[in-house]
Amino acid sequence: MVRGIEIRDSYTRGHSERVAFYSKEIAKNMGLNEQQIEKIYMAALLHDIGKIGIPDSILLKPGKLTKKEFEIIKLHPVLSYELLKDIKPLKPIVDSIKYHHERIDGSGYPDGLKGKEIPLPARIIAVADSFDAMTSDRIYRKGMPKEKAIKELISLAGEKYDSDVVHAAIPIFKSETPPITKSQDFKSLSELEKRRLDYFFRDSLTDAFNRNYLFFLFNNLKEKNTPFKVITVDILKLRELNLEKGWDYGDEILKKLKEMLERTFNPIAIIRYSGDNFVVFIDKKIKNTEIQEKMRKLEEELGVILSIHTINEKDTENIELLTKTLTKIETKGYPDRT
Repeated sequence: MVRGIEIRDSYTRGHSERVAFYSKEIAKNMGLNEQQIEKIYMAALLHDIGKIGIPDSILLKPGKLTKKEFEIIKLHPVLSYELLKDIKPLKPIVDSIKYHHERIDGSGYPDGLKGKEIPLPARIIAVADSFDAMTSDRIYRKGMPKEKAIKELISLAGEKYDSDVVHAAIPIFKSETPPITKSQDFKSLSELEKRRLDYFFRDSLTDAFNRNYLFFLFNNLKEKNTPFKVITVDILKLRELNLEKGWDYGDEILKKLKEMLERTFNPIAIIRYSGDNFVVFIDKKIKNTEIQEKMRKLEEELGVILSIHTINEKDTENIELLTKTLTKIETKGYPDRT
């Protein structure tokens, strides 16, 4: 069962084993007996099995969830419980699985339990699960250094997490490293992951990336210190062309423009940011005069008028500045035209 959810959800791959490893070591450090330790280990291994009932569009989303999407994700502990409750050997651990997202102050889910109302195994799994979530890489962000994650847990001890559990967990998190499991080294999943990203990030009409890719791409480039320049390309009066010559004609213009941008600039990425607007990440070495010259040729070849902006470097320092600038361009409030 764990293997099934790991194949479906790349983030879960290895996560369940790591949480089980940490939970077992914490339980040992707290002086629990062998039988209790094994039950905690099994509960931790199965704690996310309910995610098998979460829609792919939410579970596999390579970005931050909306509030509504998160409400659906929050159903997974109950789904885990419902899936396992009638399996006789697992009956002693189903409550530990159901309540691993409860918090000491009552702010958790599904039932808002407080303090000792939360079973001890669930309190242990909660700390192990949170630590692994904080320190694991996600597609939209890099994992937190473990020292920072430990500080975060300490700051929330007694409020969100059981203080005794956190105290027992710190030496484990500092010194112990979970063994690499086969599921974490399943090479055939890498191609599957690429296809999933393509599904979420690809514009079906032009085969450019869609605007959801911007956040991921930008963070990836900054993290790798890759130099880049950002230009935007708008097709002026596309709506009028659509009305005059038909929507199929406008679609062909969009597809041709994307292909030409690809051929002309060999870009890092092309993003269809809105209906008639492309955001193009190109080599920083390409001069603005060269961009201008190439764009004139594209206009002639396509028979349309293009609005081109080269975004100032200061406006690409962080993703917030970049998206704000792109909004200004969309609303005609950004003056610098290449």
